[in-house]
Amino acid sequence: NELTGTIADQIGDLNNLEVLSLMENWLTGNIPDSIGGLTRAEGLRLQSNQLTGTIPTTIGQISKAIELRLGYNNLTGTLPSELSSMTGIQDLFFEHNRLSGTIPEELYDLPDLYAFVVTGCNLTGTISTKIGQWPELMYLWLHLNRFSGALPSQLKSLTKLWEARFSGN
Repeated sequence: NELTGTIADQIGDLNNLEVLSLMENWLTGNIPDSIGGLTRAEGLRLQSNQLTGTIPTTIGQISKAIELRLGYNNLTGTLPSELSSMTGIQDLFFEHNRLSGTIPEELYDLPDLYAFVVTGCNLTGTISTKIGQWPELMYLWLHLNRFSGALPSQLKSLTKLWEARFSGN
């Protein structure tokens, strides 16, 4: 589509919504804090827009979410530790944003994570040894960031890992 404008603050009032798919449009502005009201949502697809600002911490209130796709926007700030409240999350896609900081330790406690993609986000720090706590992980794209240190040996415990990208760090 070619939707323009911002995401309305009232988006959180759609509390029976199960999937919000606004990807590949020209939406601008911040993701409203009210998005946390989408408590029944299993899929949030906001990638490939012009969204700015930080990822609202209220997004962690969407505990039924299975997929969160925020890639290809202009989001800034850090990955909120509140994402760890999305206990059923399987796919986290943040690639090609202007994020900073480290991967919050709390995110390593997500037991069902299948894909973690933060390519090209300017993240820093080391990759935690807690990465071995993602037993279902198949896709790990960490390239084009500013990570430092050694790769943790716990990567070998990720027996389902199919594709991992670390270049350009």
